[in-house]
Amino acid sequence: MIPILAILPVIAHHKARHHDNEIQIMIQNLPEWMQAGTVILGVVILILLGRYVFVPFLRYVSKAGMTELLTASSLFLVIGVSELMTVIGLSPALGAFLAGVMLANSEFRHELEAQIDPFKGLLLAVFFVSVGSTINFNIIAGDPLFIFSTVFAVLAVKFVVLYAIGKFFRIDTPQSLFYAFALSQVGEFAFVLINYASGLYILTPELNAQMMAVTAITMCITPFLLIINDTFITPRLIKEEPKTGQDFNILDRQVSQKKIIIVGFGHFGSTVGRLLKANKISATVLDRDSDRVKLLRSYGFKVYYGDATRIPILRAAGIEDAENFSALPR
Repeated sequence: MIPILAILPVIAHHKARHHDNEIQIMIQNLPEWMQAGTVILGVVILILLGRYVFVPFLRYVSKAGMTELLTASSLFLVIGVSELMTVIGLSPALGAFLAGVMLANSEFRHELEAQIDPFKGLLLAVFFVSVGSTINFNIIAGDPLFIFSTVFAVLAVKFVVLYAIGKFFRIDTPQSLFYAFALSQVGEFAFVLINYASGLYILTPELNAQMMAVTAITMCITPFLLIINDTFITPRLIKEEPKTGQDFNILDRQVSQKKIIIVGFGHFGSTVGRLLKANKISATVLDRDSDRVKLLRSYGFKVYYGDATRIPILRAAGIEDAENFSALPR
C-alpha cells in the first residue's frame, strides 16, 4: 500500500487537491519526482516514532494502572497519525492502518484488543454496510458486460496466482484451493486507492464508480465461492482414510497445536518460561508490569501487557486454544 500511494502522485502529473477544510498540504509545492520519496520518508519516520516514542509513551501511561487512560492514549495516537497523513496529502485510512500495525506489534496488543472487542462486531457491520452502499446499480445496469467481465477477470487472475503461491510453499491441494478462494476478492484498501487516484485525476468519475462496484461485487461473491469450495470441491479431494505406511504422531500433533500462556512472570512464571525457552517451546506471557514487559521483550520472550484476571484479555491471548491444567504447584 505505501509504495503504491507514494507512486500515484508521480503517475498523475497533477498536484493534489486541497481538502474541504483547506489544510495546507506540505508536499504540494515539491517537484513531482520528490513527492514519492517524501511520502516514503515520512512513513519511515512514522515507523521509527512508533517504536521509539509511541510505545515508550504507552508504557509510561500504563504505569498509572488506568485501563481507560491507556485506551484513550491509543486512540489519540491513531487519530494523530491519521491527521498527519492528511496534512502530507495521503489518506487518513493509511495513517490509521500504520498506527494500528504499530500498536498490534507492541506489547499492548492483547490489552487494547480486549478493550475494543465490544466495538469490533459493530464496526465490522458498519464496514460491510458501507461496502454495499458504494455499489452504484445505475453504473452496473449501464455497462453490465464490462463490470462482470472485470469481476471475473480479477477473481480468475487472483485465484491462479494464489493457488500457485500455495503450491510453491507446498501447501496441499484442499488448503491451496481454500486459500485461493478466500483471498480472490479485491482487498478493502482498494477503496482507498480508487478514491485517492480519483483525487489525483487518474480515474474519471465514471471509471471510479465502476471500479468501486467491481470491488464491492468481488467481496459479495467471496462467501458463495467458499460455499462452493466446501460443498463440491473439498469433499472430493479429501480422502477419508490416510495413506498406509504414513506415521501420525497424535501426541506430538496435539502438543504442537496447543498454546501455552504464562500468567505473570514472577518467580514461578520465570522458571517455567526459561524452561520452555530452553526447550525451544514458544509461550505467550501476560504481565501487568510494563517495565518487566519491556525487559522480557528485549530478551526475546513473547510477552504482552495485560491483566490476566480479565476474561477478554485471556481470550485475546488465545486461552481457548491453550492446554488446560487441573492444578499448578504453588
